[in-house]
Amino acid sequence: MRIHVGNLAFRSNAEDVRKAFAAFGEVASVELMMDRATGRSAGFAFVEMPNEDEAQVALVRVKEINSRVVRVQPATLLEEPLDKPPAGRGERRPPPRRSQTSGRSGPPRNPRGSHGDRGQRPPRPDRNRPRPPTFEAEGREPSGPAE
Repeated sequence: MRIHVGNLAFRSNAEDVRKAFAAFGEVASVELMMDRATGRSAGFAFVEMPNEDEAQVALVRVKEINSRVVRVQPATLLEEPLDKPPAGRGERRPPPRRSQTSGRSGPPRNPRGSHGDRGQRPPRPDRNRPRPPTFEAEGREPSGPAE
């Protein structure tokens, strides 16, 4: 019988799972699924036990592995072949092409910006107000308390 063991700790290894099930009978194989990106346990495994009666006892009695509560259930076979795309998703489109000059995708940017054909940003409001006269421009010294 093939048994699915879920909710395994990431530090669990195949030997830990084998020990937990070997207490209830012969274990033919243990397949610990690994995460491709990190190389550590994916958190579930499949255990193959040749004796059906021993497997049924293990289904009921194995509750935790490495001090973590696990979910133990009979494994089920997939009804559909894996090479068939998921229903309703349609064909996969290739990823969008990226420009080699810039990291963004999509239509080219307007070289003049988004402010029409002026080619520049509108002036900020505070730049249009008149500035107070400076003393240097008038040729006199500032008046203030004597030092």
